[in-house]
Amino acid sequence: MLQKITLGTLGVVGVQRQRQHVSWSTPAHEWFKLNSDGARMLVDGRAKCGGTINDSNGNWIMDFAKGLGVCSVVVVELWGVYMCLLCVWNLNIHNVEIEVDSLEALRLIRLGAHSQSVPGIVLHIVKLCDRDWSVSFQHIHHEGNKVIDQITQFADAETLEVRWFHELLLKVGRLLHGDVGD
Repeated sequence: MLQKITLGTLGVVGVQRQRQHVSWSTPAHEWFKLNSDGARMLVDGRAKCGGTINDSNGNWIMDFAKGLGVCSVVVVELWGVYMCLLCVWNLNIHNVEIEVDSLEALRLIRLGAHSQSVPGIVLHIVKLCDRDWSVSFQHIHHEGNKVIDQITQFADAETLEVRWFHELLLKVGRLLHGDVGD
């Protein structure tokens, strides 16, 4: 069972249980879609994040995976957002829709600089979003973010290294084709 969530200003207004098919969809014409996610080990708190970038035709551009050391679940999600945004800014891409499966991460980004109780990475995200470009945030169900789950597995949580993938990984490519909806 999946949840259908109605959002106000990223606060949950209502929740209904409903079966639905969840899949990735292409962004609007001349926009790029970023998907990010994070993973944290329950045993020791080591974390890693990953992301993928696709154009408005659904063409894959690139992926990344990054180790983060020890951090909280929401901070790892926020790092995924930050790395995606930083990557597309450096690629000179200026119309981006970013999908995140953490409502708490999205809530913190919306609070941004208006709250003193947000993790420091949120302030970096807000500064990136304040640049001269269009950024749209969307919530996606975890089931619609399966590709990033696979990409994240390529990160080493201990080294803090970023791994950039400029060639589509065979395993991820197969999953991507199954993840894209009609």
